[in-house]
Amino acid sequence: MVFKRESIEERLKKLSELFRFFELHKELTHERLVADITIRLSVERASALAAEIIIDILSHILTSEHNLFPETYEKAIELSSTQKIITDTLYKELKGLGGYRNILIHEYLDLDYEEVYKNFKKLTDAIPHFQREIIQYIDKKRIG
Repeated sequence: MVFKRESIEERLKKLSELFRFFELHKELTHERLVADITIRLSVERASALAAEIIIDILSHILTSEHNLFPETYEKAIELSSTQKIITDTLYKELKGLGGYRNILIHEYLDLDYEEVYKNFKKLTDAIPHFQREIIQYIDKKRIG
């Protein structure tokens, strides 16, 4: 696979749009999340999309630049740390995101809203760190 910078930039742009949603709701409480179905569904969808974009970007870099093909979403995050695409600090922030993405997509009938809330807050902090590190990685490597 050939690295496509424009593909990464497109996804980072979409992630920026999603981050505006996260920022607008950064004061969200667990109680309001549980009580308001519109917010709950919006948080679930925004979280699933953010996780998908993050993992998609990491997988693209792993495949095109390192010839690595992660078997799971969580493995993509782990390999991105070992390959120095992301820092250990960001890895700690993103660890568990692959499993969380799967829960949102496949176990939607029995979601634990404490976990949804916790991961929403976690993503609110992690997204800007992720964006910065990916841009730095691409610029440093001068790829694409």
